[in-house]
Parts: sequence; structure tokens; C-alpha cells
Amino acid sequence: MKNAAVCEVLKQRGSLYGDYGDGLKFRSACLQLMASVQNPEHPELRAEYAIIFADIIGKVSRLLIVQGHHDSWTDLAGYSRLNQKRCGTVRHVTSGWVSKDEAFFIDAFIMIAMESFVLVNGPKAQPGDEHKTHLKRLGRRLYFVSRYPDSFLGWKDLADYAEKVVGNL
Repeated sequence: MKNAAVCEVLKQRGSLYGDYGDGLKFRSACLQLMASVQNPEHPELRAEYAIIFADIIGKVSRLLIVQGHHDSWTDLAGYSRLNQKRCGTVRHVTSGWVSKDEAFFIDAFIMIAMESFVLVNGPKAQPGDEHKTHLKRLGRRLYFVSRYPDSFLGWKDLADYAEKVVGNL
């Protein structure tokens, strides 16, 4: 590369967040998973949702590598709040029980995350219990906003969760 400053930034980001290609694999697998459960009620908004989900998954990808990264949790909360505002008053309420689709989504999300974690950190690496709990809780919230991307309550729940984590870091 010609620009030394760009090379230095890429080197720093690589040392913090891991290999860009590995991150792409995780993000693309998550985006495909999210698209697979998306509610078909608003096909005209699919491109908009794809961008929103890419922003969210970009932050989740960073959290997978740097487990307690304050800025990534803050950004995740911020993106969720912005989408909560964008949704206005559309409300979908979850029943509290986990459907088969939701259980599949959460399991698939955790599997994708664990594969990426091992890829980045080595075959003997294991995330801590707290990290696994966050992944499960994030998986449930990501399922809901994937299924109902226009849901005020879905984005509010994701934002509330991320803000709670930020407050505990």
C-alpha cells in the first residue's frame, strides 16, 4: 500500500479485531441467517434492512473478538436506538416462549459465533460463560429484529440490553 497511515490503521485494527477475511465469513453467515427468518410483509424495505443488519452484525463481530469492548456495545445500543426511533410506534410483542424457528436461529447464531471465535483465537480457545450468555441473549434479540425489523419494541429491547451491558463494563 502507498499510504503508511492507512497501513498502520489496518495493522492496528487487525491486531485488535483479527483477520478481515475471518470477520467477513462470520458477518456473511449471520446476515444470511437473519435474512432466512425475515418477515416477508415488507419486501420493498429489504435493502434498507440489509444495511441496518450489516451495521448491527459488524458490531457483534467485533464483540466476538474483543469480548468487553465498550465502544462496540455502545455502538450496538446506538444503532438499535436509531432504529427504534425510525420504527415509530409499530409494536410486536413476543409471547415469552421460544418458537422452533427462534430456537433454531439462536442455536445457529451461537454455532456460527463459536466457529468464528475458534477460527480467530485458535482451536483450544473457549469463550467464558459470560460471553456465551451474551451470545444467547443477543441471538434471541437478533432473531426478533430479523423477523420484525419494523418493531419498535424489538429495537428497544436490543438497545436496552446493550446499554445494560455497557453500564456493567
